[in-house]
Amino acid sequence: MIQKIVCPTDFSSVASNAIEYAAKFANHAKAALTLLHVQKLGVGEGINLFAGGERESVHDANMASRRLEDICLETKRTFNIECNFEIIGATLESFVSVIVGESPKYDLTIIGTSGEDNINQFYFGSHSYRVARMETGAIIIVPEASEFTPINNLVVVADNNSPERLSFDHLKQFTRLFQPAIHVLYFSDSENQYEQSAFADFCNQFEEVFNNNKEIYFEKITSENQALSLEIFAKKINADMIALYMEENNPLIRMTREDLIQTVSATTNFPVFVFHK
Repeated sequence: MIQKIVCPTDFSSVASNAIEYAAKFANHAKAALTLLHVQKLGVGEGINLFAGGERESVHDANMASRRLEDICLETKRTFNIECNFEIIGATLESFVSVIVGESPKYDLTIIGTSGEDNINQFYFGSHSYRVARMETGAIIIVPEASEFTPINNLVVVADNNSPERLSFDHLKQFTRLFQPAIHVLYFSDSENQYEQSAFADFCNQFEEVFNNNKEIYFEKITSENQALSLEIFAKKINADMIALYMEENNPLIRMTREDLIQTVSATTNFPVFVFHK
């Protein structure tokens, strides 16, 4: 059950959009929202989390506190939710770890990302993606132009990792909350008999795990450009969100997932729900 949501903010336009998305999500889920601002230790200047956002320096914690209080009051009034804020000090080197360290207090992290520039920024430490990589729970990456809508059509990216070897707890919370049609896009390496059998087993096991969902659809494809195939598929079924798990033990799968996450959230308006084992 999603009861507590945290949304990091640096007062940029990207963060403001993520806050609005998070507030609407919280209203739908009847959850409380906490705004998290990371204050650089020793300098008193707010850390800019989102590449491409308009930077507004925060000269001291008191100023940040006043701004957050105003944002919370407006958010409460507009979206009829409980809204609080927290300010945490961190060095430039440690602030992502600080954000990730706070996440176990919450059921869901919602963070903004600024768009195409983040494809390059990812390799130099784009903050939103670094949080997603280090996060151990569930996180929604919200593109700058994305708007919240109830999740009616959810794309779940899959491969031959069966649900028995994955934790779908966070994903099941989503499906209970929105009751969406689930469209599983299964990427296969080949069309041989082994892959056919693995796909059939996956479908059976997935349906057992999500047996409360009335609509589950499966599509298996092979593709040399998974990000493009995913985007085309998501547009075709009018998706409201894309869900991917972040593999922790298999480096190859993890690399593929990271590429999908960064590319899709950087070049489309689909929110990306990332969950870990």
